[in-house]
Amino acid sequence: MKKIKLQHLDNEHGYTLVELTVAILVMGILTTLAIASMLSPKTVQQAKARACEANLRILDGLIRAYIAENDTKPTSLNDLTPKYIKIIPKEPTGGSYLLDASHTEALCSKGHTYP
Repeated sequence: MKKIKLQHLDNEHGYTLVELTVAILVMGILTTLAIASMLSPKTVQQAKARACEANLRILDGLIRAYIAENDTKPTSLNDLTPKYIKIIPKEPTGGSYLLDASHTEALCSKGHTYP
């Protein structure tokens, strides 16, 4: 029977488990910081404003559909429910949606508009 000789491998290069763990930890911290910077209050407010603008577009389209089908203007946004929309969406920044004076467009109480 042959004996297998074990050699000490001093000349091999590689990373230890501790070095790999530290590298992964550093990457995790950097990723967390990057995500946190993307979710800054300014970014969140911009996203809410964009959501409000999208809601206004949808409501304006529904108001036009209501006028086309009924040959009259809605007296409030509640006239659109439930036939045109299940519920009136909540304004994301804490405001509310209203009809303008001519009852042909939706307005945001926080002043958001869309181009």
